Amino acid sequence: MIYVNYYPYPYRYLYLSHQYPIISMKLFSIIALLLLIRVGSCTDEQLLKSRLAENSYLDLIYYLESNQQPGATVAAAELNENLVELRGKWRRPMSRANSTKCRFHLDEAEKSFAEARAAIKNSNLEAAKILVDRAMNELYAADDDAFTRLYSGKLYAFYTTWLEVDMIINDQMLCLMEWKEYTWWANLARSEWYTVECETPDPTLYPFTPSELHVFETAKHDLGTALNAFSQNISRGDQCSSQEHATAVTEALWSLMMSLKIAPPAETVLLD
Repeated sequence: MIYVNYYPYPYRYLYLSHQYPIISMKLFSIIALLLLIRVGSCTDEQLLKSRLAENSYLDLIYYLESNQQPGATVAAAELNENLVELRGKWRRPMSRANSTKCRFHLDEAEKSFAEARAAIKNSNLEAAKILVDRAMNELYAADDDAFTRLYSGKLYAFYTTWLEVDMIINDQMLCLMEWKEYTWWANLARSEWYTVECETPDPTLYPFTPSELHVFETAKHDLGTALNAFSQNISRGDQCSSQEHATAVTEALWSLMMSLKIAPPAETVLLD
């Protein structure tokens, strides 16, 4: 039986021109992260590990998008370490059909994550971006409810669509591009932001302090403001001056995503 992934790939990820050997698939399993948090009886330690894994994921996509191979290598290793510790700690009953479907997509996600690590090791960050996105796409298909428990999961549709807009904006041929193609992506990004704009982080997973909540809410407000300014520029048909407005949206988006990060616990130092 073939399962069709119903979460659309962004345009730039439809084709992958390089293939990499699949390495240590189980070592890069994200199954526990997503399905563990679906269960209401998580321990404090498990919730902390889930957030730390999200930290590493956010770092990974940031370093990939900014083409920083050393940082991507470290983030991938940290993500792997956190996920290994979470493996095997979840149990969730589901029907045989759903279990088979879930297993299929999770296996595909594991393959893509393993290939992404190989691509990073080979300094092919463009391929790694595609493979990480492909893996996240499979995770959404495996269990969309669990996927969107993480706030980064709620943002995922907007994030991937905005990357398309950002790529187009930085194309030297922007001013020669058909306006309807450009505005299609811009309008899709705006629509997806409106969908997630009213969403709030799960307080169980994100027990923000007042100062952390202020940083998050400020970043979210700034993103909405920047996106509105960008949309107004689009509505005026000012294609060639859109880059400045889009840059503001991109910066605000990364600020929002980084506001989700949790400070790692302090290490215990043994004194002689």
